[in-house]
Amino acid sequence: DVDGQYGKVRLQHCLGVAFVDGSIYVADTYNNKIKQIDPQAQTCKTIAGGQADANAAAAFDEPAGISAAGRRLFIADTNNHLIRVIDLDRENKVGTLTIEGLEAPVVKTTQPKVKESDEE
Repeated sequence: DVDGQYGKVRLQHCLGVAFVDGSIYVADTYNNKIKQIDPQAQTCKTIAGGQADANAAAAFDEPAGISAAGRRLFIADTNNHLIRVIDLDRENKVGTLTIEGLEAPVVKTTQPKVKESDEE
């Protein structure tokens, strides 16, 4: 796990990539970090995750998928079973997506009806 200039950067098992305003954001899965790649400056830096991340609401545990909507990144924090949100306009503040009012579906189980025939 190394940030810095191209050629020296080390990522491990990256699974997700998103593009926002000229930067590439990567879910660096096995390093438990989200990285920002600047193609113009040819640099890569950690924006969230890892031991030194005091900004995060909780540590990432193998982040995988990543997508962008506006200036927010949505990350599938796989082993925490959560969706994390990084607000790029608020100093990369990390939060957790919550959706109010959802309930698990009720599954009805029925026995199949067997029609008996008079035929032999």
